[in-house]
Amino acid sequence: KEYSFTLHLSSPDKEVLHTEKFYRNKYMRGFLANLYLRPSCHQCPSKSGKSGADITLADFWGIEHIVPSMDDDKGTGLILVNTAKGKCMYNTLPIISQEVEYEQALKGNYVIEISVPIPSQRECFFDNFGKENFFRLIDRLTKEPLKTRLRRAAGRFIKRLR
Repeated sequence: KEYSFTLHLSSPDKEVLHTEKFYRNKYMRGFLANLYLRPSCHQCPSKSGKSGADITLADFWGIEHIVPSMDDDKGTGLILVNTAKGKCMYNTLPIISQEVEYEQALKGNYVIEISVPIPSQRECFFDNFGKENFFRLIDRLTKEPLKTRLRRAAGRFIKRLR
């Protein structure tokens, strides 16, 4: 996927729109590497429907493999209906939806059941946050392996040839 980070700021005087591919944006790189998630994300007591919520909302990662027609490349929501009350609420929503089996949704969304592991670089991030330039710190802690960088470059080259 080629999703992006977009910052849209507006005031009475001006409007600023800034978009970057996710892998170029330092904040997104650190976020997707789980460097600064809340501690509760690593030991979430609400996994596997234990929150007591009537519905659970999430991003539907992997929708392009399960229901490609629902993939607009802008983000597709996942709604888990946990209770009869949740089903009643869901039925009133003015949305376009497609029901899928729980196991299908779980394929790209394992964090529904399993807490995010603590990355080995997390402690280093917090030890150095505020002491080191944020951008250099993120670069250092999220540097992609050469193999990944070469694969991405080869993909861009092949696209240009088409």
